[in-house]
Amino acid sequence: MANKLNKANLVDSIAKVAEISKAEAERQLNNVIAGLEATLATMKDGDKLQLVGVLTFEVKHKPAYTAKNPKTGEDVEVPASNKLKVKAGKGLIDLVQ
Repeated sequence: MANKLNKANLVDSIAKVAEISKAEAERQLNNVIAGLEATLATMKDGDKLQLVGVLTFEVKHKPAYTAKNPKTGEDVEVPASNKLKVKAGKGLIDLVQ
């Protein structure tokens, strides 16, 4: 069975690698998360945030469309929306290979 990793595990790793306290590592991680959230909240269709070799975040616009309810066969209007696409970078992929 695979290990379950969570924020606490990440904080421990950051503290070890950066040689800082766990409290400082958690503050720094929270700052990174807040920065990502603020940046992603302002992104529009086609915008891309690329952390080279790690992750790419891209906003894609999905236009409105008509779908069918599988139970009733009735047409249902699905509204337009923006979707967040996250893609792992080569460096991250190579780490898990």
